[in-house]
Amino acid sequence: MKVRLFIILLICASLPLPLAGQNVLTSVHFQGGAHSGAFAREVKSRGLGVDAAFVIPLGEDTPFWAGLEMGTLFYGTQARSVEVEQDRIRLEPIKGVVLAHLLWRTQWHYPTLRPYFDLAVGLQHFFSESSAQQGPIYGILQDGQTYSTTEVERTFSAGAAAGVMIRLLSPSRGEPERRIQEILIDVRTRFLRGGEITLFEEIPQNGDETIGFKRVDARTDIFLFQIGVSLLF
Repeated sequence: MKVRLFIILLICASLPLPLAGQNVLTSVHFQGGAHSGAFAREVKSRGLGVDAAFVIPLGEDTPFWAGLEMGTLFYGTQARSVEVEQDRIRLEPIKGVVLAHLLWRTQWHYPTLRPYFDLAVGLQHFFSESSAQQGPIYGILQDGQTYSTTEVERTFSAGAAAGVMIRLLSPSRGEPERRIQEILIDVRTRFLRGGEITLFEEIPQNGDETIGFKRVDARTDIFLFQIGVSLLF
């Protein structure tokens, strides 16, 4: 899997750059994300965040574009504090993720509509926080009188998106000196197939009482819905 992703990255990096004076498209989205499986059971909330993309055409009169996209999701999860072996540990589930991807886009041009399809490859960066008065506890925390850490897990990611941009304004029409050629509403759905990261699931006993945590490998697939504004320069 990693070898295939490296080949895709190499191909994207070797693509020819567009000629000077060609268009540049920038987009900013609000986004919501949902997971499935063990990851969804642990996080127990949908993610909300923002996203920005920058793409350029790969030549004149071509439907092919390439660029970069970065975004964030925050999950609003609550930390859990339990007593294990006379020690109280605080474990916060995944707080959020940073998404960074290279884009390959096919985009069609109509008078008011710009439907498009994206392929993406990149990374997902997840972060969470844990702390304890003593350690270690079940191998989760290190030795020490007090301990706190922000943990980051990274995994490769690849996926696809489909969207449509709807033209609102053409500020440069009749005034070529203006930089912004078009302002568009951008609506898109996106799926990212992620790798596996390690989560800590509660070990329950007698109903809702927690006696500890266990390590679980969870795949980080994300389904995203995005809406925002695109500017064509």
